[in-house]
Amino acid sequence: MQWLNHQHLLYFWVTEQEGSINAAAARLRLAPSTISAQIKQLEEQVGQPLFARAGRRLVPTPAGRVAAEYAGDIFGLDQELRQVLEGGVEARHRARFRVGLGNNLPKFLGHAVLARAQEQHGESMHLVVLQGDLDFLVSELSLHHLDIALTDRPVAFGDRGDLRAELLGESPVGLFGTAELVERYGGDLPGSLAGAPFLLPEPRSAMRRLVEEWFVENRLQPRIAAECLDSGMLKLFGEDGWGFFPAPTVVAEHVRHTHRVEQLLEIGGRGERFYALVRAQVANSEAVEAVLDAAREVLGAERAPKV
Repeated sequence: MQWLNHQHLLYFWVTEQEGSINAAAARLRLAPSTISAQIKQLEEQVGQPLFARAGRRLVPTPAGRVAAEYAGDIFGLDQELRQVLEGGVEARHRARFRVGLGNNLPKFLGHAVLARAQEQHGESMHLVVLQGDLDFLVSELSLHHLDIALTDRPVAFGDRGDLRAELLGESPVGLFGTAELVERYGGDLPGSLAGAPFLLPEPRSAMRRLVEEWFVENRLQPRIAAECLDSGMLKLFGEDGWGFFPAPTVVAEHVRHTHRVEQLLEIGGRGERFYALVRAQVANSEAVEAVLDAAREVLGAERAPKV
């Protein structure tokens, strides 16, 4: 097996971060010719160019972007290893635990779950938290950039053995709005909501589907005031009185207190479900189990079957 020269890889990685060989040379305190020569040797070893020129900057090629992602992981682990070896036995338990949160997952719910997991697992959990849409989270899990992701939608992984999805629990969905909106439209529900302004999450979210199904069942023609990808932004517009907005009732107390709104009603039918997407390699780790147990505790659910 032919091993990559990590010194060459380091010089490439720093150059990719800095955007030029001269800037990388200044950061590494080396001659530009040294860095240029070693990047060339790396490109010869992998058999393809890693940089292309765009004006005065060097930009990674598609192969360069992949190499930069792996280099970031390699040198991040290198730094972590040094900290572990310097810190002794106790430091070994502080490996980074990388968690992804879906854009449509209420931030307070994500915080509550991770705070509970941190409390249960102790100071040994070194959390790294990212947020993004479902496609981003699945991609980061596949690249081993995440250990677990919490979302509002499942993923059908089929025959892939490296990823699995697990149902954590379910929460009813409530409609929230300012006191003025509640007084204006809170008559003969739900018919009195005809023509009322609504704030909706992005179309692909599970919450959006639940609310739209409820509209159809009750023959409501709402006035859509805004659609928001981020659940936090949705609540901020709701706080300003732009319209009614949905939220899982598991966070109702926080929503009412933080955004100074009232819960008008609870939407009938199935509630919003929450899922964990987990890499098989870390599926049985103490950190994963701490997050799963904390999520079920927050959601008030028993251990749920895998989906």
